[in-house]
Amino acid sequence: MSKTTIPTGGITDATIATADIAADAITGAKIVDDAINSEHFTNGSIDTAHIADSAVTIAKASGFGKIGQVVESTSIDTTAISSTSFSDIDLNVAITPTATSSKILLMIDFAYTQDGADNNLANIQILRDSTAIGNHHVGYDNPGGNVGFGCHIQKLDSPSSTSEITYKTQANTANASSQFRPVGSASIIAIEVLAWQ
Repeated sequence: MSKTTIPTGGITDATIATADIAADAITGAKIVDDAINSEHFTNGSIDTAHIADSAVTIAKASGFGKIGQVVESTSIDTTAISSTSFSDIDLNVAITPTATSSKILLMIDFAYTQDGADNNLANIQILRDSTAIGNHHVGYDNPGGNVGFGCHIQKLDSPSSTSEITYKTQANTANASSQFRPVGSASIIAIEVLAWQ
């Protein structure tokens, strides 16, 4: 077996090629801290299994919308409404966006009853502070008695503000002889969706 001796002066730089190093001959213990940085990694060379839990924070996530905050209110006024003018039903929620580029997703759910009068359609109006941002028809024309229903509304708003905003709901009836009354449980949820980055 031939042997290679190491010169007295040692091994000069660049005299050992990659092919001369056995697989797994260099362990992590022989690599100094910070000797390898991101420029030495090729795309796709680090898989999920090699990323520690909590190593990637939400601040580092990009390329998609992120949820900033979620606020919910469950209070509602069950007073009957019999007017063509809009009245508050006290189903409101306040939220302070963290950026002007954020969108607010509103999810509104509540139960209500309406009487059996003809043309008993009702309208639900959503306001951002004092500005109306949506109007939704609910109920049925001549349902045939005092009937219960569920109202489910989703609305995506772009307030362009970082000040506190109050979203509230109002209702009216198609004519003054009909009646609309919220009943039971209710919920209004405001979800801040941060801008795509």
